[in-house]
Amino acid sequence: MADRLIRKRANGRMLAAAVLALIAVPFSYAGIVQPAGAAALCVAMLTVTFGVCNGYYGLVYASVQDIVLPAQRATAIAIYFFGMYILGASYGPVVTGRLSDIFARRAAEAAGSATVTETFRAVGLQQAMLVIPAISIVLAIVLWAGSRTIAKDMAHRERASSPVAAA
Repeated sequence: MADRLIRKRANGRMLAAAVLALIAVPFSYAGIVQPAGAAALCVAMLTVTFGVCNGYYGLVYASVQDIVLPAQRATAIAIYFFGMYILGASYGPVVTGRLSDIFARRAAEAAGSATVTETFRAVGLQQAMLVIPAISIVLAIVLWAGSRTIAKDMAHRERASSPVAAA
């Protein structure tokens, strides 16, 4: 689908990635806010979220390849992976866990309890997981912003790789 889109629009892959990130928002929110006992619906909603969130990866990887010279592609992807995994995969779970603890304590305090029970921990985790739709919105905005300049970036790469530019 993305390969067909890029034939029609130079920014097609990035726009498709932004749309996938937006699709994740209502599904992630709906999955997270399900009440106790609605595990099947929660899992179904979060499965869709996981699918569309992972669908954007290939689009972004291909977009990185579209804007760098062939000799720079491995380095460009390595830099992208470094940033993505150091910032997202490393700190994401830590931040979410910290938010979960904070929200659990707040829920206990709001209920007048000095003890953070499993119920309050569940409330804290549910509230912390709301970072998923929020981050998906931010991701969609970033991808959309990238889609606005990628055509120029691709043209620049073409000029830089042409035999005339090399001479």
